Amino acid sequence: MEPREKVPESVICPACHTEVDLDEEERRAGKFVCPRCEKPADITKDYFQNATEEYQKSITAMESGLLPAGEATVIPESIGGWLILPAIGLILGSILSVIGIFMSLGIAPDLPSRYQGVFALNLLVETGLTAFLIYAAVRFFGKHRNAPATMIALMLTGIVANGLLIAINLGANAEPFAVEYGKALAKGIIGAAIWIPYFLVSTRVKRTFVIP
Repeated sequence: MEPREKVPESVICPACHTEVDLDEEERRAGKFVCPRCEKPADITKDYFQNATEEYQKSITAMESGLLPAGEATVIPESIGGWLILPAIGLILGSILSVIGIFMSLGIAPDLPSRYQGVFALNLLVETGLTAFLIYAAVRFFGKHRNAPATMIALMLTGIVANGLLIAINLGANAEPFAVEYGKALAKGIIGAAIWIPYFLVSTRVKRTFVIP
């Protein structure tokens, strides 16, 4: 590839959207390897133009406070499409989980003594899952890069936790609690089967969650 006039000194990696500083050899060759994701890229005239436009958009985003200073990258897409569904789930799930914890605290004194110990364990696990849920919501609505991984971890953690609680409650002869966790486990498995592949392969996910 022949050298081009006005070749920018930095471009945006098309794979991970990281700003990459080009050395003279890379600018002459028209190729570079991203130091972050280690994927090679061919630089074409159109790519230079598009990358420069994205870079300028990111500068504007930093100036307006949408991106942290020094983090020049593409502007994240809005949370839309199928992402609306997990967004609604995070909001409603957080609210209902917090309400459920307070309601559980209210009925705890009225439970039979044989259920008190296992109920306390259930409540502790549910509180931890609620805290994880709220953390995932913060990363999700902040469009952070680790939001997809956090969502996947949340779903898998919920499946494991509900499975363990079923076993513990059955062992403690607390069948009513075990039945409820069984329902939660079934919902969690179905949800994970749908959403984990989506978070792994969706182009919209990759373009939305780009903020460090």
